[in-house]
Amino acid sequence: MHADRRWLDSRLEPFRAYYLPSVQRLRVPVVLLCSSQSAEYVSRQLRDLRWLSIVVQDGWYGGWQGAPDQVVTRLDSDDALHADWFRRLDTAGTDAEVICTREFLRLDARSGKVYAFRRREPSSLAAFRHGANPFAHDHKVLDRHYRTHCLAGPYLLQVVHGGNLVNRAPAWWRFHRRVPEAELAAFGVAPQHARAAGSLAREASEETAGETAGKKAEATPGATAARPSRNEDRARQGAPPEAGT
Repeated sequence: MHADRRWLDSRLEPFRAYYLPSVQRLRVPVVLLCSSQSAEYVSRQLRDLRWLSIVVQDGWYGGWQGAPDQVVTRLDSDDALHADWFRRLDTAGTDAEVICTREFLRLDARSGKVYAFRRREPSSLAAFRHGANPFAHDHKVLDRHYRTHCLAGPYLLQVVHGGNLVNRAPAWWRFHRRVPEAELAAFGVAPQHARAAGSLAREASEETAGETAGKKAEATPGATAARPSRNEDRARQGAPPEAGT
């Protein structure tokens, strides 16, 4: 699965469309975590991005850590980050070990519609102080393992582009409200580009029907990290996906 180049290409399309323009402008170090079977190919495909580092990580719970003086943010590789994220971390005024979010925006890349959304538990965007391993625990249970502080407001843009395994379009009643496409600008995403990339990702995922397409990557404010989705591992084992984002 990790070595299938069509599948990897289907993941690199949304990476370049959403994650890349969002994070590159923030001028922070980025680490992309890849499996040992995919790292070489991904490195070749992203060789134009000299500011990005690729690290091999096969374990679900990771092991990669930032420096002790870093704050490490986890962000999926097909999602985008608000321009004010790091400023808000600096002004949070808390001694919490992990700074979380519960509110976020969700873009349906196929239609271009943007919705405000809120979870009861922490979303997949979180900042870990002192360079801690950002994957030691599932994001939904972070408050069980750390002293956490949740910031108000949407700093994460999740993207439903047709190739997701976990982030499928939810039922209408889970949406909080529709918001203007202009909100995408704060995340570095152009609506027209977003819709085009969503179409490409969906077509690529359809070509690999029968294969699990849902690899997630997660980022850090001093690094960006990527790892396989837990549901992808479950699918390979013939188990149904876990409920989640």
